[in-house]
Amino acid sequence: MKFNLGSKVKKMIQNWLEIMPAADQTIVLQEKLPRELEALRSQIWYRGDAFELHQFFRQLQFNSGGFWACAPGTNKVRKIHSGLPAVIVDTLAYIVKSDLNKVKTDSEEWEKISQSIDFLDLAGKAVADTLVDGDGAFKISVDTSLSPYPIVEFIGGDMVDFEIKRGILSAVIFKTVFTVKSHKFVLHERYERGFIESRLYDSSGNERPLSTVPELADMHRTVHFSGDYIMAVPLKFYDSKKYHSRGKSIFDGGKSDCFDALDEIISQWIDAIRAGRVQKYIPADMIPRNPDDGGLERVNSFGTEFVMIQASLGDEKSSKIEVVQPEIKYEAFVNAYANAMLMCLQGLVSHMRLLNRKNTKKRIFSGTF
Repeated sequence: MKFNLGSKVKKMIQNWLEIMPAADQTIVLQEKLPRELEALRSQIWYRGDAFELHQFFRQLQFNSGGFWACAPGTNKVRKIHSGLPAVIVDTLAYIVKSDLNKVKTDSEEWEKISQSIDFLDLAGKAVADTLVDGDGAFKISVDTSLSPYPIVEFIGGDMVDFEIKRGILSAVIFKTVFTVKSHKFVLHERYERGFIESRLYDSSGNERPLSTVPELADMHRTVHFSGDYIMAVPLKFYDSKKYHSRGKSIFDGGKSDCFDALDEIISQWIDAIRAGRVQKYIPADMIPRNPDDGGLERVNSFGTEFVMIQASLGDEKSSKIEVVQPEIKYEAFVNAYANAMLMCLQGLVSHMRLLNRKNTKKRIFSGTF
């Protein structure tokens, strides 16, 4: 009764104020890239190969009209990559890796395992791959033919899947690609509590016997071990808002567009410098000639380029060499470069400062500052 009375009063007020309820709307959003291509884009930014960047962005179905997607790959436009994404990732990874030298343990077994797997380099690679791919996982395996100690590898998020049940990790699936006679196969190693299950799939998604790949002929499909734990450890720094239970790359959230804008500014700057070279206009009668055939010779000076103009007639002023250099607006390029650099580093420099502040506090409290 109270609910009906409240509804009637609400409708009476709406009618009295002449308030029309909002119409229902349905909005459909289409993702620009699937997660696999987003991971590939981040990896290409990190590798920093200008030729790969040009190919990748030119092949996108929905390009954003950016520099790498629109500028033609010809000699007229020299595309230059700043290399800033790799510098950011490597710097953050180095900060973490350098601090691990101060970590000491009393376990002799761990010291032997750490030396066997080169844990410092592995941790640095794990941090770099996680920052680029968004997440990943440490893969623990045992192969006495290679090492008497457990083997630890880090697999980036592009080749790892996670199964989460009610917020708890239930399985980690590692993927490995094999090629046999131009045919591709993908090995799925499912790590769960107490066992590891391996399955092989072809390019069509059909399961094949493990013996299809010669390297996997001796592998057991299921391996059990004692212990209620998963022989894999996930790693991520930021949570993705688009993909549930997955990590977020530091190149997501508009950073790709910022890197694209920075490369465009650098390329235009270099192109302006090239177009603004000193140009010499030399009359034809002042160009040296070959004494044998009378042909024109190039001016013998390093890097000299000139444009031949018609020689002056006798009643005109004498011929002379004219040097012209266009004016380059360096200040505009410097300001644009600085602003684009700030956009690329926004949100990343703060993390580096926070890490440095934490390290400084540790040194102060430990008395080693």
